[in-house]
Amino acid sequence: MMISLCICSLMSSNPGVGFFEAVECAKNHPGLNGLELYRVYVKESTIILSKNKKTTIVSWFEHQLTQYQATIQQALGATDYYSKAIDSALKCAQTGDNLLLSVLYDSTITPDKYFQCLANYYGSPYIEAYNDSLVPGHSKKPVCVVAAIGLEMLYKSLISEPSASCPRVDQCKRINRYSYECINGNHWSREEMCPFKAAMHYYRIDNKKVEFKNTK
Repeated sequence: MMISLCICSLMSSNPGVGFFEAVECAKNHPGLNGLELYRVYVKESTIILSKNKKTTIVSWFEHQLTQYQATIQQALGATDYYSKAIDSALKCAQTGDNLLLSVLYDSTITPDKYFQCLANYYGSPYIEAYNDSLVPGHSKKPVCVVAAIGLEMLYKSLISEPSASCPRVDQCKRINRYSYECINGNHWSREEMCPFKAAMHYYRIDNKKVEFKNTK
């Protein structure tokens, strides 16, 4: 039930308020399990847009996801991977059948199959640790995921000290891609292709000279 309440609240324009609205919905419909509560919540709930205007929570959710997808396209130049997750999330709201809750309440699905069911529906997530990362996909990686990773690397490097090492230096050490070009700010002029070099090429700054100004 708690998972259902959290999922319902995250669809709200204010998740904190949405959580207590979902709790109130549960009180008004005693006896419902989490999946049934979700279906009732998305069917009955509304969002107040202004003093005299409101809309259904599904319509608001659809509008927000559409804007989010447009933002991803503008920032990354592609939405191939994220489109699947967004479309699947929207379908859950429109039909009232949330896959995560369905999996949790389906006794025929064994725990070892939970993740596979969710990954098949929403897509496998990008996983990153301090010394390793796993990008979804096999022979062909999603363009937008790789672009997002690249954008994060560039941003971290731009806000760091000029002599800072590449943000992915630990991962590259693990797979023996490490060299002096990874440290002391040398990654900006790296010659050998690597994730950071690929990010610079994707965002068309690989032929630019990056200069840091002392703002102190």
